[in-house]
Amino acid sequence: MLILSLLACGGCSEPLLLQELGPAVPVPTEHPGFILVLTLDTTRADALGIYGGPDQSSPNLDDLAEKGLRFDWALSHTATTLSSHASLWSGLDTHGHGVPRNGFVLNPEVPTVPEQLQAAGWDTLAVIGASAVDTSTNLQSGFRLYDETLTNERGRRFEAPGDQVTARALALVERRDPTRPLLLWVHYYDAHSPYEAPEGWDAPFVDPDFVPDWEGDGMGKIAAGFRDRDGGVAEREYLRGTYQGEIRYMDHNIGALLAGLRAQGLMERGWVVVTADHGEMFYEERIRPVGHGADVDLAVTHIPMFILGLGEHAITPGVSDQVVVVSDLAPTILSLANQPQALGQGRDLSPLFTGQPIQDVPIFLEATRPETPGPEWNNLTAERGIVTQGKLFLTAPWIGSSGLYTLDWEQTRIVDRASSEAMITQLEAWDAAAPPFVEENMSPSVREALQALGYLDE
Repeated sequence: MLILSLLACGGCSEPLLLQELGPAVPVPTEHPGFILVLTLDTTRADALGIYGGPDQSSPNLDDLAEKGLRFDWALSHTATTLSSHASLWSGLDTHGHGVPRNGFVLNPEVPTVPEQLQAAGWDTLAVIGASAVDTSTNLQSGFRLYDETLTNERGRRFEAPGDQVTARALALVERRDPTRPLLLWVHYYDAHSPYEAPEGWDAPFVDPDFVPDWEGDGMGKIAAGFRDRDGGVAEREYLRGTYQGEIRYMDHNIGALLAGLRAQGLMERGWVVVTADHGEMFYEERIRPVGHGADVDLAVTHIPMFILGLGEHAITPGVSDQVVVVSDLAPTILSLANQPQALGQGRDLSPLFTGQPIQDVPIFLEATRPETPGPEWNNLTAERGIVTQGKLFLTAPWIGSSGLYTLDWEQTRIVDRASSEAMITQLEAWDAAAPPFVEENMSPSVREALQALGYLDE
């Protein structure tokens, strides 16, 4: 196949073979054929053109969004890769699945979408772009093939660039069981720092004559520079521009993935689900002006999310202002697979395809740093929040501040004592039911990988 020959990642090993789908499971007679789930690491909503991002950022993703139902206000429970993906596949928030941040393990007793679909006769394949969600995390449970082939060619960051992720995904799909419906998860990591897209991809977004005055690519060093001197406008624009270059490069490779899947006949009938695990800070606040993980401001919790049907499953394109959260995708994906069943705490979003309402529920958010020493839940001292009735309440126990905000990009502070008190009560009840402290269980190699990715202190 031409696309495979152009994108093949020379030297990649065979994908990790986990468990073969047993012949005792019958092939479901009523199924949509194909469900593709794309997760875009570190992609804030306004990084995409369809959400008001810069021109030329994401033409392929924008095209998908315009053909389906786009959610204006999709949120992530937490701004960390593993915990957010655990919510996506389990339908649970952080307190429900018990994964506080990267470097932990999803409890095998927590049921997930791929486990449910595999038991229902689906073939289940996954390709990941970084070690934050590798097999040490147990996210692979339920996937027959889980390709975690990662390279070090971009530095010791234990990740793979988008062209390799696409090539691996297309190669893995050739190993599918063609007699069964297929769930395919593809995870792109390009937008994560440091922002080093191949030469030229950030050209539409950066001033070629500007040279930043920081040395090295450590986000901690850059953040410290912004705090110390309030950061220059040109520096901020340069940093955001290099980030947008990564978005543009990722989008290009997603376009190649879609072309390859179309050539294999997989885009004719089924569903495409697109979302992100979290966003990225670009000087929305001073204490931690760049990066993610330590806050739940909208810059890191407002994410893109859209769903479109293929062929006979096509839905009327539109935009929903319903506030949704990444954990809603678990029961939604099961519904798309004609396996409607409750999973976790999430809501099935499919009624929104035809304009039917779904229940409004409070959405809980929490940051992942700093961590407590125990015995209380790891994140209780971190910033936390709740979204309900179009308002966002944030509290930062570690500095003793809190506030109520409008749910919009300006995140405007407002005074509404009754709403604040009600949301505080709900947040306190959520925290009171939090799980106990969870000990890290990382091998030296996993710790090295997470340090290289910037998730742990050196």
